[in-house]
Amino acid sequence: MIVIFGYSDKEKVTLLKDFFGRIKKEACFVDEGALSQTLASILKGEGDFNYKPSKETAILVSGEDREEVAGKVLSALSKGQIGFDHHILVEEEMLEKSLADIFSEHSAHRAFIKRLAYLQQLIDGTASLKEKDYDPDDWSELKLAVANANDYLDTLVNDYEDSSKLAIKDSEGLEKLVNALRVAMKTLLERKH
Repeated sequence: MIVIFGYSDKEKVTLLKDFFGRIKKEACFVDEGALSQTLASILKGEGDFNYKPSKETAILVSGEDREEVAGKVLSALSKGQIGFDHHILVEEEMLEKSLADIFSEHSAHRAFIKRLAYLQQLIDGTASLKEKDYDPDDWSELKLAVANANDYLDTLVNDYEDSSKLAIKDSEGLEKLVNALRVAMKTLLERKH
């Protein structure tokens, strides 16, 4: 089952319905009236759809073959200039959550991933620095910040299953690492020999 959220343009909705009919995939359409409903109730066809405009759009794909279906559907739809703000593969633990909570968690996870990418860029930016060019204390601070950041990233890689939960719980911890590394780099560069 595929859930389409937030499209109020009747022409695009008609195109989407035709597309899902052609590929023989069941799809339901909901709008902001369904935000308080659980995903399970929406998947049972209990969602509202009154063409209410929404700030965001989403596609949620459930079922055993959800990854394959999502890839094919999104690829085909992008060719037709139909995009979504959220692409969500439905996991069992999402079913009893409201659609609004799912979107909130998804947004938090996306923001977390962007900050992780930024942290990696900061780490990568230190690779070209030469120890001999800097104050030993500043260099030590930088190396400690880089080591802490790498440890954090290694923990995420080794425990990927919990990384989405960490996105919601530990955004402050990530932000502290980003700031520590930025400050260490700034201090180091300001006091270059």
